[in-house]
Amino acid sequence: MWTRLLVICLASGALLAQTAGEFRQQADQLIRENKWEEARNLLQTGLEQYPDDSEILVQLGSLLVRSGRVAEGDSLLRKALDLQPHNARALRAAGEAQLQRGQVADAIALFEDSLEQNSQDGESRHRLAFARLAQGEEGKALEHARQAVEVNPLEPRYRRLYALLLDLEGQIEQSYQQLKIAYRLAPEDPKLLFLLSQKRQLSGELFQALEYLELAIETDPENPLYHDQLASLYLQLGEQERAEEEREKARALQQAFEQYLAALKLSTQGHRARAVAMLEPVIREHPQFVTGKMLLADLYHQDGRQDSALDLYMEILKLDPSQSEAREKGAWIQVRQGFLESALQLLEESSQPSLNRFLIAGYQKMARGDWKAALQHFYRVEKLNPLNPGLLQLIGFCLNAQGRGEEALRYLAKARKIRPGDDQIRLQILDTRLDKAFALFRHHRWESALKSFQELLREEVRVDYLLHIAYCHQQLGHLDQAIRQYRTALEIDPDASWARFNLASCLYLQGQYQEAAKQLERVLRTSQTAESYFRLGLCYSHLNRYPEAERLLEKAMKMGTQSPEILYSLGLARLHNGKMEGTWALIRRSAAAGFPPARELLAKAPRY
Repeated sequence: MWTRLLVICLASGALLAQTAGEFRQQADQLIRENKWEEARNLLQTGLEQYPDDSEILVQLGSLLVRSGRVAEGDSLLRKALDLQPHNARALRAAGEAQLQRGQVADAIALFEDSLEQNSQDGESRHRLAFARLAQGEEGKALEHARQAVEVNPLEPRYRRLYALLLDLEGQIEQSYQQLKIAYRLAPEDPKLLFLLSQKRQLSGELFQALEYLELAIETDPENPLYHDQLASLYLQLGEQERAEEEREKARALQQAFEQYLAALKLSTQGHRARAVAMLEPVIREHPQFVTGKMLLADLYHQDGRQDSALDLYMEILKLDPSQSEAREKGAWIQVRQGFLESALQLLEESSQPSLNRFLIAGYQKMARGDWKAALQHFYRVEKLNPLNPGLLQLIGFCLNAQGRGEEALRYLAKARKIRPGDDQIRLQILDTRLDKAFALFRHHRWESALKSFQELLREEVRVDYLLHIAYCHQQLGHLDQAIRQYRTALEIDPDASWARFNLASCLYLQGQYQEAAKQLERVLRTSQTAESYFRLGLCYSHLNRYPEAERLLEKAMKMGTQSPEILYSLGLARLHNGKMEGTWALIRRSAAAGFPPARELLAKAPRY
């Protein structure tokens, strides 16, 4: 069960309810992981609970606009602005929606309104520059782009647009310098290298253009455009053979991508087998084609061919260790296969921090019973994933294992609220509440234990709940309730000898000796203990069945029971049976041990 929860996480007293902030925080994390559909569904649920939360409206509206559902997103953003007309984020997002719809003038007005509320918002400056460019207002666009760079000089996207606008204004060298700064800020972006190469090529610096382009291909070796451009450069340098090699690479990559796109379309239409059949020969012919390998590995994974998928993910990482998605998915498969150490090592080899690394490390500690260390890892993940029900279940389990049942139940209640129909969560809550009830029971806190077992019984009828409820009543002196619960439980489980013995004890205390004797007789059919013989002997004594009582009491003594009460009871039975030899010795031993009835009897018959 817990491995399943871990995979779910890798791939969710008073109730601890989800706050609007938790919905937004969880959605942010999902968006960072490119899980847009999950983020949309989560924010939609959040909006149902908090329909007037402007931040959820802005977040969901922006996401819908980015996903191409512009009209829906715009509607939510307008609602956010009705609630908060001066919300800078909502104004900027609404401007983006208008830009997507082609309403550039409206977009410009909204971006300007946003800047009135927050003049230091670089993103609004950047998008306003883009909108002005779309209107053909290059001069105004250039000024806004310059201001965006001033506000946030570390954002390479802003410098890239600024460079383009400088180019349009004829400021070629300044444009080149902005691109160089952008590249220093984002050296992993091959598009910047490609643009730098083009600039050097236009200025006639072919060898520097060649150097930039080769770096771009080193970063993104699968882009046919880069190889085609490299072929053109080689031609200008008079290297015909190398130019032809690059043209051939460009053609081959173009064909590979065409087949990849066709396979991708088939897979989205549900034709995975056909997609796999199309991709496999492509990968055999182009073993360096990481994009195609990634899709094929995903298709293997979806079809349950875990070993084949894992092999491809590992091949991808050998070709490109920066492929974090292949690393994460490979780790998931290893977790499913039970190889936690390998999964953890795979994630630790990444230079990028991974929440899944902390999650697997926490699970590893949990498997070893180190609950405190496990919780430290899980809490770290929870900060960014406050509404992941699988994670909440793992935290609940560790808390319960530490004896912190109330805290565990709060986390589990939160998980159930997120996923109300999940049977595993329901069962874990019941198990946690049962552990709590047993702990109260073991510490003889009968009132609290009784209440806990009664609450469990309302959730699910189980014979062990009934039996523990009966025992709590018995310890509290509620004999009528105890008898009723024992009888109900024994109808379900007639072989529960200890419960039948306790029922007999309650009946005996109420003076129902005949019924108590019947229950003890049934106990002795399956469980011949000294205590059962003794108790049945007492019942027979009260029913004046002294010969039987004497026989059973003697048997109990032979089995090791030597309490003052049995000494007295056996002596009394022998007196009633007219046996004097050794009888008073038993009573005197009982009296010497302080048993009151024996002392009273000796006081009445001093000569013995």
